[in-house]
Amino acid sequence: MPSLSFKKGEIILQEAPYAAAVNDVSLQTICAYCFEEATVEPCSKCKTVGYCSRECKRKDHDDHAMECYAMTHESARNLDTECRLVIRAIAKHHRELAKNSVSVGNWFGIKRSIIHLLSHLDHLVQNPRKYAETAAKARRILAVIQDKVPCTYEEVLAMIMRMRINTFGASTSTGLPSVVAVHLAASKFDHSCEPQIPVTHLFNKRKICFRAVEDFTCEREDLKISYLPPLMSYPARQERLLSHYYFECGCQKCWDDYNAGAKEDCPPEIIEELETLLACGDQDQIYEEGTKILERMTGLPEDNYWVYQLRCALQAAAFVRGEFYESLQHGYHAFIVTPAASYQATILYSMYLALHELGWNQKSHEHHDYFVECVKKGERLFDVCFGKRHTIASELRRAVRSMRLGA
Repeated sequence: MPSLSFKKGEIILQEAPYAAAVNDVSLQTICAYCFEEATVEPCSKCKTVGYCSRECKRKDHDDHAMECYAMTHESARNLDTECRLVIRAIAKHHRELAKNSVSVGNWFGIKRSIIHLLSHLDHLVQNPRKYAETAAKARRILAVIQDKVPCTYEEVLAMIMRMRINTFGASTSTGLPSVVAVHLAASKFDHSCEPQIPVTHLFNKRKICFRAVEDFTCEREDLKISYLPPLMSYPARQERLLSHYYFECGCQKCWDDYNAGAKEDCPPEIIEELETLLACGDQDQIYEEGTKILERMTGLPEDNYWVYQLRCALQAAAFVRGEFYESLQHGYHAFIVTPAASYQATILYSMYLALHELGWNQKSHEHHDYFVECVKKGERLFDVCFGKRHTIASELRRAVRSMRLGA
């Protein structure tokens, strides 16, 4: 295959999901079809998922039908986000088989259907506890759908693993997980902890979109992404990759960290507290408890992964509480340490909103220059990472134009 060449900001790959499910914590605020944050109207039957419009509800009808049936089943209380995603995927697979029309993703010449996605069942059985938990989940799903979908236990088990290994996730404006989705082509991207090809990937409404951060030319096999958020320590990266994706990373960054004897600086008891806190979704709790935990992390560098994660969470929580200056401070500290353009863009936009609330957008304000710098940087990053047509990119572009006219 010939080399791939892309210009800065150009779309590399854009793809709608094969299957997607709104996360349990976001069911009241995320449309199940377009994935937009909105006031949603719950499905009249299952009362679980919701839609921002009749059009979205109509478009999601076929994919939601089996999920809807399952959520009204007597065992529905045991069906979490992953279960609903698996039900959507396996029901779609059998609908397509019945029609003899199977969805196919195209990753730069490599074509893939849902059965081509890795399941790593051979690795799962080597972990008795995890295998037992996954097997129990497969049996619960099968008990709910077997009267409607002609599938086997083995098929459900394999589909669970395909979803775990191959999904992408998105978050709400306050940092809560919003959607998990599986994409046939996008799931082919291999991992590197420090990809050499500058690519960013984000959800653009319903589709996942990969864009070039800089001009580049490369071979198909060199086009990689990081499965992990930035700044994770070497031990944490290896543990996450091995437990979630069943491989150990041998990229140059991992070799360098290994040879340097890299360790996790954050105490395990604080990590455990943070994992519990950041998963709770309560912004007041995150603000109050997170502020206290941050004080205990004073000796850690700002580019420590857990300090960074807490800063991002506190940026959102402080904004929700109306503590705009605190939100701005947390955002600034997070922005200066993250190397990932897409993360920088979202942090900057939240800073832009806080600056607005503080009145720094007023030309007469003593810190107006800081607001101008933030808007200009944000505009450039959003144009590259999200595209010029993105609503936030357009908003920032209007702000820049307004400042020029007022100059």
